[in-house]
Amino acid sequence: MSDYLIRLIERQFQFVLDGSEEVLLGRMRHCLNALEREPLVAPHLIEIQHDLVQVFERFSSMSTELIQQMVGLRKRLGQVSPGLESLFGKRPTGFDESNPAWSHSLECFDAMVEGEDISILGMAKHRDDSLARRLLTLLRVNLTRAKEMQDASLEALLKLEGDWRNLQEPYEYAWRLHVDEISAHPGYALVVLKEFLVLVNPLPRIGDAVRAWREEVGEIRKGRPAQVFSELRGILYDGKQGTGVGLDLKRQIEPHICTLREGLVFRVGTRLSLASLFNRFQSRCEQHDAPRLRALVDEVRRRKGKPEDVLRDQLALWLFDQGLNPVTEPRIGNLRPDLLDPGALYIEAKQYDRSPRVKIIRGMYQMYDTFRRLRGAHPEVNEGFFVVFRRAGPHVTAPPSVSSSEGWIIHIKFVDLADGGIGSRQKQRPVDISMEEISPERGL
Repeated sequence: MSDYLIRLIERQFQFVLDGSEEVLLGRMRHCLNALEREPLVAPHLIEIQHDLVQVFERFSSMSTELIQQMVGLRKRLGQVSPGLESLFGKRPTGFDESNPAWSHSLECFDAMVEGEDISILGMAKHRDDSLARRLLTLLRVNLTRAKEMQDASLEALLKLEGDWRNLQEPYEYAWRLHVDEISAHPGYALVVLKEFLVLVNPLPRIGDAVRAWREEVGEIRKGRPAQVFSELRGILYDGKQGTGVGLDLKRQIEPHICTLREGLVFRVGTRLSLASLFNRFQSRCEQHDAPRLRALVDEVRRRKGKPEDVLRDQLALWLFDQGLNPVTEPRIGNLRPDLLDPGALYIEAKQYDRSPRVKIIRGMYQMYDTFRRLRGAHPEVNEGFFVVFRRAGPHVTAPPSVSSSEGWIIHIKFVDLADGGIGSRQKQRPVDISMEEISPERGL
């Protein structure tokens, strides 16, 4: 199935890239709509968008921590050089580019920290216009002024300058890493492509959901003048001749198409690799290890233990030998998932020897509940496996995987350990479990 998805993704994007500039956006719209309607691809698109928001949130969290330290540095600067506090007097009723002085003051610093969105006037613009960078700029400007005023100890100012560098250099390093991560992120590529579609063919009215998304990921079209989109609109839809401003459409969006394609293929391929591991574990158990596992279960039952625990431990050992790092029953708040690899996946193991329907359905909803609460502590875990060991009883047919609109997916794997004997036949009717019975939106 994953091979089919990879071929589908490759085919759709190649269809877009093979088109001329006149049909490129139309094909791209068709491609994105088709992928979003494909049930097995849609969870991957949701996942990369959730992941992109987390990238921004991580950078924002780091910035918030540094801002708290900047506030402390600002207070110390005001104490070391009191003249800075009154250098510009009271806040003017208005200021502009011809009189930018107040926007360089410590009072302006305080206003920004309190939540006012104020630009620092009279200075070169930077691609990063975040609050942290503006506050760093104001601290640097005022440290320079304090030296010029000569109303403070030079030794104290040099100490503050060193502390400023200890904030500025980690921020610059984190900003560069953030830019690198965003530039190669398929979620960002998806946002850019959708933004192109909206800007060339604007929606009659931008809804709250679109506005909220733009606020989360920032403004995509910085550096692209409005006339580019206006000209593209005229060329593509009105039959106008271009002036050359908007004729490099393919060059502008092809890197984003390729980034999104490779990101989707990587995610599907990663899941294919994990699925292959579980398929191999299933084959190992059924073809080579079933007698030993049955003996282990019998021994555990004689000692009044839980068969599920010993089977789960065998699965954990297999996963560890394959290079994963599963942790058995980790405590996360009041949660105790069977197995968790914090960087990869969440696993629950069940077993049955008689009618399995209720146990399997309840096990799935246990996973849904755990997943929703687990994502708070481990948002990177978005894939789960529900492994069901059959010791006896009827066979079960169920959907191979279940995905959620929240961005996670659960694969269902059955491992048959039953001793059927030579020439024996299954005498019990198989149990069919439908997607409707185990839908994450349905509930018990």
